[in-house]
Amino acid sequence: MIAHLKAYGSGLLGLFLFRAGDRLYYDLPFRKEADLTKVCEAAGLEPAGIRFFSPLVGIFNAGNRHGVVCGAEECSQNFQGATVIQTRYTALGNLILVNDKGALIAPVLEGELKVLAKALGVPCTVGTLAGLQTVGTLGLANNRGAVVHPETTEAEMELVKKALKLETVGPGTAAKSGFVGAMAIATDRALILSPEILTPEMVQMADLLGVE
Repeated sequence: MIAHLKAYGSGLLGLFLFRAGDRLYYDLPFRKEADLTKVCEAAGLEPAGIRFFSPLVGIFNAGNRHGVVCGAEECSQNFQGATVIQTRYTALGNLILVNDKGALIAPVLEGELKVLAKALGVPCTVGTLAGLQTVGTLGLANNRGAVVHPETTEAEMELVKKALKLETVGPGTAAKSGFVGAMAIATDRALILSPEILTPEMVQMADLLGVE
């Protein structure tokens, strides 16, 4: 299942939304919430609006079906159930690529590896994509496969495959950009994409993630 959606008029879905298990989180109030609810229903997701301190829910949070981590202290007041990670690098959604089996975390978070592993309920591995720390925005993963920045090395792709226990990992783009995680949300059976993503890019993503 493939659907298209904008968040606050933007195609950068991964900055405003994030998925943890069967829930898709977003800040309230959400512009055109009816559209989001319709897409969630088709994708088998529960729309989970929260009173966050910023619309950029996807930047500050990361999670899977085992847990959610947040890099901002305000989360403890507005996001029940999230584990606040005490770090100066608060944009955890940008710095973590995670599924239900493992996580790749940026080197700047290495000191928080044990805390993150406990909160997310999966082993965490330190690594980069294309030599960069922002693995959460440069990659998109479900429990089957991952799409990563086109300049990601073979060694980095092999690390992602091992860390997240995936069948396939390959390069891809979103609207001719390598920031694939910033423009899409993936589940094991669905893709929610920015309307700006080109058809060949969509086909490549669906193939690597095993989504029909």
